[in-house]
Amino acid sequence: MHPATPLHWYCSVCVKVVGSVPGHTFLLIVLMLVSQLSLLSAFFLPIKAIILMGSPFIPDYFPAALASLGRKTLFTYLSIAAIFLYLTHLLAENKIKSFTERGAQQLIVNCANMIPFEDQENLTTRTFSRLTRSLANTLFITAALMVLGIMYKGLFFALLGICALAGSVYIFVRPAPTTEVLEIPNTVASLGFLAAFGFIFYDLLNTTSSNIIAALIGLMLARQIMQRAAILIQDTHSLMTQHVKISNLLFNMPFLATSDNSPDILWTLLKPDVRHSLIGNAISEITGASYNVIDAKWHQIGIHDIAAFEVTARHTATAQKHRFLIKIFNSKRKNLAISEAMLLANTQHTNLPTLPFLGASAIENFNCHVFEWTSLEKCDPLYIKHPMHSVFKDMMRTLPAANLTELFLNSQPLLWDRLTPHNLSAFELAIDTTHYADILQAFIAARADIVSHLKKVPLQIANFDIHKDHLLSDPQGKLYVSHWGLWSLEPVGAGWPTSKKELQQLHGIFHDLQLNRDDTRHLSFQLFTLSVLLSALDRLVAKQHFISAAKLLPPIMAAYAQETAPQQQESRI
Repeated sequence: MHPATPLHWYCSVCVKVVGSVPGHTFLLIVLMLVSQLSLLSAFFLPIKAIILMGSPFIPDYFPAALASLGRKTLFTYLSIAAIFLYLTHLLAENKIKSFTERGAQQLIVNCANMIPFEDQENLTTRTFSRLTRSLANTLFITAALMVLGIMYKGLFFALLGICALAGSVYIFVRPAPTTEVLEIPNTVASLGFLAAFGFIFYDLLNTTSSNIIAALIGLMLARQIMQRAAILIQDTHSLMTQHVKISNLLFNMPFLATSDNSPDILWTLLKPDVRHSLIGNAISEITGASYNVIDAKWHQIGIHDIAAFEVTARHTATAQKHRFLIKIFNSKRKNLAISEAMLLANTQHTNLPTLPFLGASAIENFNCHVFEWTSLEKCDPLYIKHPMHSVFKDMMRTLPAANLTELFLNSQPLLWDRLTPHNLSAFELAIDTTHYADILQAFIAARADIVSHLKKVPLQIANFDIHKDHLLSDPQGKLYVSHWGLWSLEPVGAGWPTSKKELQQLHGIFHDLQLNRDDTRHLSFQLFTLSVLLSALDRLVAKQHFISAAKLLPPIMAAYAQETAPQQQESRI
């Protein structure tokens, strides 16, 4: 039976894990405590050694047996002990990793009734590691507080007060859902250590009977207590956020669709009672004019975590109605938003079939893009082939702006950078077992020269992520693409289909291209064909569709042979 409260659930998990793998759990807790204590001692002993060498005599807190060794000998022993303890810490950390993996495997074996699911082994390892680390940190914090309670009662009560204050603040000032909750414990721990240091500083200045060594040990323990408390909170939070999977892992509980009640912030913001206001503010910010949203109708983009609305808004000054398309990207899609905005901001007044882009803004930290919208309709998905061909031709005709090319080259590889022996190694391994092995070896042997020819091909803007929901047309038949999150720069011809029928259309496309782009007039038809085929090969290899990619090798080698034939004839002459 699933525990009713988080505390009960957490205790049940601890009991289950300890009961399933008691030996590994106990050994890991011991190793973690050894690691923490040896690291703490390794930092403390050098301080004592430096104090020793800075004093004219051996301080009284050293036992007589050690004091009799002399300052230099004692300093040497302390330094060697610090090195030994640090090596002990490293060895313990190494063993912790090894025993965590073994314990997780044993946990899987002992919980034989669990329902298998994706990423099960990694989840088991993370759960076991965090749980044992939480138990070790709890023991360490308890022991450290007991030490402080004996040797430095003032700091002990000060730390309890700091923890009580931090808990009270958290209760009364709940962090916003968009706040990175895992960063809060680190911040609070740093502030808590600063407060503890302030208390020690005040105590040393105002108390004549203060013990410097106790203050020094107290300061180091305060730092460790705060740091371990932050890690404990983070580990506990991570376990709680995955309680459904962990329950399935340990208690054979089924996954419950309603078990995660945490709302998605984006969809909360787009509820009807606040949607119009937020969208209107975004449009007003981008256009520089004030608009009131009259209607916002859902527009299907067909990509997870991207919301889009066809918006009708009234200009507050002129009372005229205007229409917009607004796209709002969830935080996980931020990279797509940045990529699309970078392209659209640098492709105004080109052949690229994009919607008129008005600008980019943010709705409560979510990226949003605003476009002009007219009477556009989605293309019929049953007759999408011809519109796709037209869009591919438009992209070929578009010469990328120089600044856009520079931005892309600073972050992404081009096709000839991707056709490397390393990237082709899996392709070679698979095709060596087929009847395409000989022609593949010929391609591998000529790869460097093929790439050198490919580099002569000008670039175009390509979008290989066009779906049926992205293709739009106006009443005059002009086509638009509504999503450009995964655009790239590719050699001209990239993206054109490579079926026999569609390859027969390349002559007409090549002629049209040379009429519309001056930088393609030096190209031969063979080199253009090679660009089309190599782009298709690259995409198929990336998807590990190796047989389909191998079927392109004969036309690739034929185009390459025709391209290099004039050079070979000249070399013979």
